[in-house]
Amino acid sequence: MDPLSAARALLEQRAEGLNPGPPVPEKEARKARLAAALMKSSPPLSAFAFEYSAIAARQHITEEEARARYRHIELNGPENGNGIQITLSDDTAGVTIPYWHRPAAAASVFDDVWWHVALLERDGGFAVYGPQLDRILDLAIDGPAVLECYGGGVAQTAKIGAQTRMPAKRWWRFW
Repeated sequence: MDPLSAARALLEQRAEGLNPGPPVPEKEARKARLAAALMKSSPPLSAFAFEYSAIAARQHITEEEARARYRHIELNGPENGNGIQITLSDDTAGVTIPYWHRPAAAASVFDDVWWHVALLERDGGFAVYGPQLDRILDLAIDGPAVLECYGGGVAQTAKIGAQTRMPAKRWWRFW
């Protein structure tokens, strides 16, 4: 299968669940190795600690089942940071960025993203798929196109937010 078709198929599969099937020791080791490399190269990143007992209670499953379903590794930056989140699952890695960064800040955030993605490509053997552009990215040349696409997403998000704001009700008015 060509890399683009494989990326699309994995994205569809990921929609059904991050880690389908039982744990595979090699995949678990790969995720742990990549998480360690990412946190070493970017100290602000830290792994999210899942509360498996709370997940199990909320979903009416056993804690063991919660651990099997939620065995991906989620790396997050600091609470007041740039919002980058990296999710390492059995066969994929996902990087998400919130749509709140304006152009100057976005360029800096994408420098960080590019660093993380390059590590995943180099050390994880991943092809980098840009779902917004629907293509396999070449990290050497596709930065501007990805940043431009992100800017369009920020503008669209702001537009939707402006259209859905409810006018403030005057608290002093009686009727």
